[in-house]
Parts: sequence; C-alpha cells; structure tokens
Amino acid sequence: LHQHWQCLDWQVLNVIRRTKKDRYFAMYKGDKYVDGGTIVELAKKYHRTIKQMIYLTYPTTHKRAKDNRLLLYEVKGE
Repeated sequence: LHQHWQCLDWQVLNVIRRTKKDRYFAMYKGDKYVDGGTIVELAKKYHRTIKQMIYLTYPTTHKRAKDNRLLLYEVKGE
C-alpha cells in the first residue's frame, strides 16, 4: 500500500490526506443514480484516475455541468 501512495502526485495526496478515506460518494449522470462508493473504489471500477474523480466532486464542476454530465456528491452520515 505504501508503494501505491508514492506514485500519486503531491496535489492528489494532499487532497486525500485532508479527506476521510471512508467518505462515501454517490455518482450521478444527470438525474440518474449510477453507483456509490469511495473515490478510490469508484476510480478503480470506472477506470479513471483519483484526480479525475476528485474533480467531479467540486462545486464549480457541478455548476458548470450540462445535462448528462457525470458528477459525484458526498453522502454525509448522521
């Protein structure tokens, strides 16, 4: 696992450090629910980089999104 983290760039590593590894995200394409899981799980499953998945969580990305854009929303527990 340690070797895996060495291959990530510092920007991504800092974002991951600031977030909880067990945060759960819901993936939507437009209004349709696609899947759910952690950023790492979704990145592996959909063959995307962690950096790409993190980008899909940004509020600015959500504002710019058109119709059927793939987006991630954090699911906050109670």
